[in-house]
Amino acid sequence: MVIRGGAAAILGLMTEHNALRTNGGLQQGESVLIHAAASSVGLQCVQLAKYFGAGTIIATTRTDRATELLTSVGADHVVVIGEAGFADRVLAL
Repeated sequence: MVIRGGAAAILGLMTEHNALRTNGGLQQGESVLIHAAASSVGLQCVQLAKYFGAGTIIATTRTDRATELLTSVGADHVVVIGEAGFADRVLAL
């Protein structure tokens, strides 16, 4: 990896850290809902939330194709937002 590529790799983690800790105040054991979790930023966010000790990580995605990937990186639940009753399913978790 060239130096520029390595330097750019950290930018994604800075975004997630700011969302989870700096702005969101995520504490160990708390639940977190991560929208668009199958995106590159979303996948890193799921992993970082797991690293921070989030109690329950709920990931959203547009299709069920990413369910296995999201659970493999740390999501406890995956909710497809295109299906009816999305909000009710999230609240039930």
